[in-house]
Amino acid sequence: TIPTMETPLAMANPTAKEAYDIMIAMKAEYPEGMPFTNDNYYGWKGGIYGGGYGCRGFAFMLSDAAFGTLPAKKSETFDAAFVRVGDIVRYSSHSVIVLEVKASSVIVAEGNINGAIYWGREITFDEIRGSFESIITRYPQGNSHEHFGDPNCDDRTDAADAAIILQAAAEVGANGTSGMSEE
Repeated sequence: TIPTMETPLAMANPTAKEAYDIMIAMKAEYPEGMPFTNDNYYGWKGGIYGGGYGCRGFAFMLSDAAFGTLPAKKSETFDAAFVRVGDIVRYSSHSVIVLEVKASSVIVAEGNINGAIYWGREITFDEIRGSFESIITRYPQGNSHEHFGDPNCDDRTDAADAAIILQAAAEVGANGTSGMSEE
């Protein structure tokens, strides 16, 4: 069992960059390759679940570090236009937490990959869609998310951002709204 983490860094309504910075800071305590299996449990503050083991527990731990006690909202509809830094994606019976959003993929942190922690794997939206189960966000309802003008959160607006926005707009047109709901 891993210790539950109380972090003074968690904010009431962090920006994507603040959430990213908080999660990445945890890499020092939970480095690449550190054992993290289904024997590891974390008690979650998000409200939908009491906690989780393995990959889910690791995602919950990073989520709490970034978002504190903000309530979670879960959707069983995947819409790439609404994926944000800090969201927890469950697909193929595996949970990951989003560190970065790209035009057609996300960069994630995850636990229990071959029994260990892994930072920085890229997963395409098509791969997620193929076996999608749910997505959880802790951003408050109605938060239009400050980085829609800078969706890859690199603090500049450029062609990479335009590609992400165009892809998201095409998906919204095809899929409708995000379907996020509080549980």
